[in-house]
Amino acid sequence: MMKSQSTSYQSFVAPPLTLLISLMFSSLFPVVATAADPAPVISKLTISGELNVGDTLNGSYRFSASTGNTVDKSTFSWGYKGETAQQVANGAIIGSTGYVTPRLLVSADIGRVMELSVQAKNGVGMVGNTLTLASDSDDRLNITDEGDGEGRVADPFSPMVSNLTLSGVLDVNQVLQASYNFSAGQGGSGDKSTFAWGEKGSTAALAPQGQTVTTSGKPTGYTIAKADAGKILEISVRAKNSQNRTGNIQTLATDATTEEGNKTTGGNGQGGVTDPDGGPLITKLALAGTLEVGQSLTASYTFTNTGSTATDSSNYAWGVKGSTAATVTTGQRVVTSGQVPARTLVAADVGTIMEVSVQARDGLDKTGNTLTLASDATAAAGNNATGGKNGAVINGSGGGTVATLVPSVSRTTAKVGETITLTVTAKDASGNTAAGASISLTSVSATNRKGAAQTPTLLINGQSSFTGTTNPLTVTLTDPNGKGVATKLNIVSDRATNSQSVTFTVPTSPDTSRASFWGHMQDSVSVSKSGVNGTAIFYRPQLYAENSSYSSITSANEDWSAVNGTTDGNASCNARSGRGTNGKLVLPADRNPSTLITLQDLAGSSAIDAGFPTSKPYLGYLIYTVNLSTGSSSPASGTNIYLCQDDGYLYGK
Repeated sequence: MMKSQSTSYQSFVAPPLTLLISLMFSSLFPVVATAADPAPVISKLTISGELNVGDTLNGSYRFSASTGNTVDKSTFSWGYKGETAQQVANGAIIGSTGYVTPRLLVSADIGRVMELSVQAKNGVGMVGNTLTLASDSDDRLNITDEGDGEGRVADPFSPMVSNLTLSGVLDVNQVLQASYNFSAGQGGSGDKSTFAWGEKGSTAALAPQGQTVTTSGKPTGYTIAKADAGKILEISVRAKNSQNRTGNIQTLATDATTEEGNKTTGGNGQGGVTDPDGGPLITKLALAGTLEVGQSLTASYTFTNTGSTATDSSNYAWGVKGSTAATVTTGQRVVTSGQVPARTLVAADVGTIMEVSVQARDGLDKTGNTLTLASDATAAAGNNATGGKNGAVINGSGGGTVATLVPSVSRTTAKVGETITLTVTAKDASGNTAAGASISLTSVSATNRKGAAQTPTLLINGQSSFTGTTNPLTVTLTDPNGKGVATKLNIVSDRATNSQSVTFTVPTSPDTSRASFWGHMQDSVSVSKSGVNGTAIFYRPQLYAENSSYSSITSANEDWSAVNGTTDGNASCNARSGRGTNGKLVLPADRNPSTLITLQDLAGSSAIDAGFPTSKPYLGYLIYTVNLSTGSSSPASGTNIYLCQDDGYLYGK
């Protein structure tokens, strides 16, 4: 127990007038920080908690005033690794010194490494140091636990893959192998994970629709092809259990470190594949230049050939992103080994992302690999181009005459097959229509209803990009091959930029937030039949996200609820209210009975026009399945998609 201590102070009594003046000045002119004020310091930043969805992360630190103002007004920012240090200056203010507001982990955090940054700041606004700590850090002050075991957030009820490794020799015709650890999640069992092999950067999007493992933790190996020479390869694995519940995706490339799980050998020493047969090889493709009209882009690369000739006769092609890999085989030949002739940028390039492809070719016309690099790639990928706007070319005429771009659309959402009219007006600094403005439009990105990236298929006057010289510029937007995505258009004129997003819906996805894609599927279809009184109503199949009590089947880019027999099918339908049997819906008859309206009566234009998925047969209660496109039937087996019928017509309802 501490002894009490008393301290004597000299007494001081302020004259009333002096005290009054002092108070007036302190209220009118509050104390502010000056360069001479000592900055506060924070130390011992700690994060703790379990990295599971539904749990919270806590953060704490020590605040030192450093003989300055003692009030703790530090700011903090929770987020994902690599993001928070840039955000913390504008973050939330500490409520209680030494502690930050806890962060609740949600499903969107699954697979992400969490991070906390705190910036020291005192009551007079003096800013001190910033500390950052991530949930995968080896720092002893990182006291997080569980998750995926590697510092990432997980869902304890979802399956999970971890400790992904790669092995094999990075030569053509060699086989790459991968392994991983699998957890089925609480209440789950069986490893039905899917995987995809491919070039670095391509497989994460492919894994959910990839091959299914036959042995837990062991994806089928990949035999390296000649076309892979010079490429960095990778594998992605998406966790999935026997109950069709999905979890995280892990990706590992052949240029990763040994600590990250890459145990491959051979290759070019940088994770790239080599061809021991001696074919020519292109590596280290790099792009340079300024992305402005009138400037030039250049490219360089390294050429190697262990064959009979070291002569570099490689082909090259410049063009718009996505176009050059297909044309480089008939492209021009390089003059100087390792140097691609420059490409001068012109007005027609404004708003487009440029690209170069080089195909290895030796003096005997033996061809090797092809490398492609775009002007929106990262510096790590070899893109050293400067200027431009998000990798796109801009007009290089000084500040430009266009100050703002004003887009307007006839509507923001339309059905695939319909059109949207987009009008863009380029205005000068005074708000007047800018004379002689060239306006460029480019489809730059697309996402499905879940926010997952998709390949843009939107057309602008029938093209993926379009430049017009009329102002205002009016174009027609269509997406005839769209999957039901929202597409972002970049709009560029001089140095002014803007964007516009539009969505085209498909009939094969229902209009619900639980769908993967934007759609306008009919919720129900009414069918009548000669000789049968009344009209039967068939309700669309439910998405797996709407009814996950049973199994799932993928069709038309959506996951649908599926059952293994009529008992489950009827039970699922009976759970939905209707006008028919006992006021419930039923599993419809599949075929034959002349007194009933069956799945065969629904098949054909009624089902197709409604947008019901038709690539998989539907289960009926007579234990047959019916193809809703053709009406053909066959005995049911395995897992089948199903829909429900309101049979109220049998009861005069």
